[in-house]
Formats: sequence, C-alpha cells, structure tokens
Amino acid sequence: MKLRFILFALILSSGLLSAKNYSPDSTSLNFVYSQNPFKIFKLDTSISNIYFHLPGSNFSNFNLNLGNTGSAIYPLKFMYNRENENLFRGFNQYFLTADSIRLYSSKRPYTEFNYTQGLTQEHLPSILHTQKLGSQVSISAGYKVISSVGNYKLQTTSGNSVFANIQYHSKNKSFFSTLMAASNSMNIQENGGLSTSSIYSFRFGENASNRLGMKTNLQGANNLIKHKTVSFNNYWLPFFQKDSLDSLKKSVGFYNEFNYSESSALYTDNKLDLSSGFFNKIFLDSTLTRDSIWLNKIENSFGLFLGKSQDGRCLPIVKLGYRQNWQNITIMNSSYATFDYTKISEKMLVNLAIVYGLLGRRSGDIKVNANFEYLVNLKNKISIVAFYGNQQVSYFDDFFYSNNHLWNNNFSKTQRFNLNSEFGAQSGHFKVITGVTSISNMVYLDQNSDVNQMASQQLHYYISGFKVLQNKWLRTISYVEYQYASSLIRVPNVMARQEVAFKINHKAIHIELGVLASYFSDFYASNYDPSQRDFYIQNQTRVGNVYLIDFFGSLVLGSAKIYFKVDHANAGLLGYNYEIIPRYPLNDRTIKLGVRWTFWN
Repeated sequence: MKLRFILFALILSSGLLSAKNYSPDSTSLNFVYSQNPFKIFKLDTSISNIYFHLPGSNFSNFNLNLGNTGSAIYPLKFMYNRENENLFRGFNQYFLTADSIRLYSSKRPYTEFNYTQGLTQEHLPSILHTQKLGSQVSISAGYKVISSVGNYKLQTTSGNSVFANIQYHSKNKSFFSTLMAASNSMNIQENGGLSTSSIYSFRFGENASNRLGMKTNLQGANNLIKHKTVSFNNYWLPFFQKDSLDSLKKSVGFYNEFNYSESSALYTDNKLDLSSGFFNKIFLDSTLTRDSIWLNKIENSFGLFLGKSQDGRCLPIVKLGYRQNWQNITIMNSSYATFDYTKISEKMLVNLAIVYGLLGRRSGDIKVNANFEYLVNLKNKISIVAFYGNQQVSYFDDFFYSNNHLWNNNFSKTQRFNLNSEFGAQSGHFKVITGVTSISNMVYLDQNSDVNQMASQQLHYYISGFKVLQNKWLRTISYVEYQYASSLIRVPNVMARQEVAFKINHKAIHIELGVLASYFSDFYASNYDPSQRDFYIQNQTRVGNVYLIDFFGSLVLGSAKIYFKVDHANAGLLGYNYEIIPRYPLNDRTIKLGVRWTFWN
C-alpha cells in the first residue's frame, strides 16, 4: 500500500515543474504509412525515454510480454480484433507489416544504428537508412534482429525483419507512387510456463527464488512464423490547373492500391509431458502435435477520387472505390465497396471511411471509422475517434481443423462500437483520454480453449491522464488509467507509470539518469495457449498487483548515445508474485546496455 501511495504521489508532484522543452539531441523526420500516404507524421529521434526492451512498447500502451523477448504479447489495455485471422496475430508486434512500415521523407540522408545487449544473452541490433534521390524520389530501408535465450528454460528466440520502400512524385505533383516490401521470420521456443505442484509454491515456496531451474510444462515445443508483404500504390491527378497562388486546384483523379502477403505458422511439440496436468484437453489429444497453417492474400483496390496535390503528395478529399480480396482458402474471398472523405484546414481535420462487403464471405459486413480533430488554439486540441463494425468473425473461428482442434461453428456477426475522445493542453503537455467499447456477440476462447460466442453485451470503459513536464535539468512523465470491463474482458482496473529523469546539458556534455516506476492492479488474466498462439479465459488465479522499478541512464557522445537500463530492479524484494499470465513470470532483474548512433551525411 505504501508503494502504491508513493507512486501516485510522484504522479501528482510532477505538476510542480515548469514546462519547458529542452532536448538537445532531438531531430525530426517526416514519415507516412503506405496504407495512408496522405497524413504526414513527425518523428522525434531523441531517445530520452528508454523502451528498447520490448518491440511495440511505449510509455502508455502497457504492452508486456510473457517474460522474455519473443513471447506472445498480452495487452493490458483492451483491444479486440477477432475479426482478423487470429491464429497469425500472437507475435505481430514484432513484425513489419504493410500498415506498420514507415515511409520516411528526409531533406538529407539519415542513418540510424541501434544495438542492445542483455546479460541473458540477448542481442537486438537494427539499422535504418533514408534519403532523397533528387527532388522527386525518397528511399528507406531497414533491418532488425532478435536473438535471446530468455531468462527461464526453453525460451530461445531468434528472428529478423527487413524492409525497403521507395516513394516517387512527378515534377508537377500530379502523380504519386509508393512501393514497399518486407520479410519477417521468427523461431520461438515454447516452455508452456513454469511447472510446480501449486501456485503457492510457485510464488512463495522454497524454490520461488530459484525459478531459473524450475521444470517447464513443455519440453520440445516450437513456433516457426513467417510473414512477407509487398505493397504498390499509385495516385494520379491527370487534370489540374494552378491558381494565382501557385497551388493546385481540386481535380478528379484515379488510384490503385495493391497488396500481397504470405503468412505461415507452424507449431510443433514432440516431447509433450502429460504428467504435468496443467494444460487443457487440446494438449492431451496426442503426444505429437503439428499444427501448420498458412494464408496467402492478394488485395487490389481501385477507383476515383476528388483531390489536390500538396507538398509532393496527392491529397484525396473524396475517394470512391472497389476492393477485391483473393486468398488461398477460396471461401475467404470477398469484395468490398469503399468510401473515404477527408477535410483538412488550419484548425480542423475530419475523416470518414466506410467499407461495405459486396460479395463473398464478408458479404454484408460493414466498418465505419470517423475521426475529428479540432485545434482550439495553439495550445489546446480536441479529438474524437469513433468506430462501428458489424462483421462476421474470423474464418478460423468458424472452421479450424487439426489433430488438436475440431470445430465447425456458425457464429452470428460481431457488432462493435468504439468511441474515444481526447483533450490535450500543449502548454502544460497534458492530455485526458476517455473511451467506451461495446461488443455484442463477442467471440472468445473459453476455459477449455474452445471458441465460443457470448450473447450478452460486453462493455469496456476507461479514462486516463498523461502529463509531460520538463525544464533544463529535470523531466517527468506521468500516466494513470482506470478501466472497468465486463466479465469476458480481462484487464486490470488501475494502471500507472511515472518517470523522473535528471539531465545535465552543458556544452558538449549530455547526461541523463532516471527511474521508471510502473504499477497495475490484480485481475483474472487470460491463460496462454501455445498451440493456438492465443489467450483463453481462466477463473482460478489472480495475477497482478505488480510494481516494476527500472533505472536507466544515457550519455551523448557526438552523434552517438550510449545507454543502460536495469529492468525490474526490485525483482524479489516483495516476493515473486509478478505475472501477467499465470505461471509465466515477468523477467527477473536484468541489466541491458546499448548504443544508438545516428549519421546525417
């Protein structure tokens, strides 16, 4: 209770600092995403906040893995995406996909090299390069590697991702094109969680402080997952005229968006230990498990748009098109009608996107996304994001055949509504975010790892506050969130995080030392099923009520930044009950060292 009080006191006390931006090592890069090349984002290349220990992690998303790099990631903030092909998504935080790759635009060549080494034989190198070729072409390429033996038995992980892209626009800015390709591969051992005779023994017994030697529930299980993608998008405004201000008037244009992807997942287990008695029936069907699935997909969209050219990009105002989806499982093929409206002014952004299923498996499905942003003044912004979907569930939730799974369902459509609002006061670097999600006919995995559908409505509410304050010598970042959810939505009620960093910025000397404290309350977390790469409901064990204390520091030497981090420095000080998944402990105390080297050349 005292630690919880101290954490919240730190969050409240952060308001005492004066709000001044000071980041001597910060540089901005512009980038877009290939699936939406019209909205420009800015990237701050500073690494004042150290989150290199986990791909996909940032200060407020609370994505935590099962205990080692390479494990499936469980979000402590509610996300529902079972309309996707869920058997491929357990490790997608580590992968570069068509909608996650950044297409950079830099006025001069930029290269960034990162290398992190953990004392548990963990190596995470990566490199990124981007530059312009003349005034009309921009290129980017990147490569990253994951290599780790993990903290506990049978957690060896190896993998790599590589991507390259090119952007082109014509001299008169009437044509814009992007080409992108990426390849990912991961090989992950599954230990099935640590095995003891009881939960009490696991957390508090005589062996709790020596869990590195504990027996695991699986002795020979492995995941081999691959994903490749190619995206080629073109936008053409053939008829346009310049007005007196030398900007382009609105014009009718054509667009074509093409995406090809290959995904495969193989789970093997040739040393299944039936004596553990821990796993559900899907693990007891046989002593040899081979679940190999693959999914190839081609998606082609084309249509008309009313738009204009701006800053070297075609900016669509209204898009009307047709999308065709082909897959290697023929029954999954579908076609869609698409509509998109965008309005941008100095103070406002409005976007409405509608996708409606015309033919095939997704016939009658509808998705509506609405986004509204309004700049009240130079210091305050309001945004509202809404989503409505009435969609059929994943194909694999209806049909999944293997020697471990056999189900043939006819589920109703899942109807989902999300509404999120955000108010940000830039002068105080403060944001309040609130939202609600409503799901009817929610599909989930029950206590036997069987897929099921809940007829009653499931609700999730949350409200969070985020504050950044800094001056020349000190920086604090505070985050706190409360969420409440129905019985099938397994998330902690309270999450909080506080960072305090001390800085020395004097001429060529830039040093930073800080502490990062995190907390989330206890809850009935979902169990993890390795053979499905998914999570299922359990009502026996509460996990959480966890405090995590990290220490970090960095030293800037020219264009290089050398940093260290002590992950989970408080491990074992308050016992060994630190899990977010039953029997999958978070990492014990780990020291990590790294370097980030940037080049403008």
